[in-house]
Amino acid sequence: MRRPPLDESAIWSERLEALSETWPVILLVLGVFGGLFTGIFTPTQAGAVGAALSFVIAAARGTLNWKVSKIALMDTAKMTAAIFIIAVGANLFSRFLAISGIPEAMSDLVIDLGVSYVMLVFGTAVLFCLLGMILDPLGILLLTLPVLLSIFEANHISLIWFGVLATKLVEMALITPPVGLNVFVIKGIVGDAVPISLIFKGVMWFLAADVVVLIIMVAFPELIMFLPELGS
Repeated sequence: MRRPPLDESAIWSERLEALSETWPVILLVLGVFGGLFTGIFTPTQAGAVGAALSFVIAAARGTLNWKVSKIALMDTAKMTAAIFIIAVGANLFSRFLAISGIPEAMSDLVIDLGVSYVMLVFGTAVLFCLLGMILDPLGILLLTLPVLLSIFEANHISLIWFGVLATKLVEMALITPPVGLNVFVIKGIVGDAVPISLIFKGVMWFLAADVVVLIIMVAFPELIMFLPELGS
């Protein structure tokens, strides 16, 4: 039995109607990334601009009320307080490390052991993945950078390259089972429609792709250093 012909005009009208509903997202992306890449404001200011645009969009769509604003402000206050607590603890931890001389001792130990470049990166990757199971990105960076920076610098490894490596490792840590924070963010969005085991199964493909990217970064560091060296 032949299927009846599709009404292409109806399909395109539905697509355009659905596309018109995405204007808040498009406006938000253009406002934040447009100003960021044109140098109008810094990354930190871009976050503030994004929050302000979100309020304006919510007001324009008529979804902004006192109840929603109160919940958003309370969640922001809790998150900000948690970040400051982590920052204060990390600052105390960094000062303790500086006084104790642990970073220098760790650097000397790595040099004396003759740890290879590949093993150093592999150990760092394992450390980030383990910490990603229990900590957020800021906590991971504040906890590890005081020690790792001195180790990589002592081994004459570019800190720019290490910064890119750390960023990639943090991204991998956020989807590492059993407590990948990004997975739980997705779970909060989809609710009971998708079991968390299925989400973890789905992100494994992304984790595998990240491992491939990590191998390429380690094998060909000049790919990362091309733009910084070009700029210098």
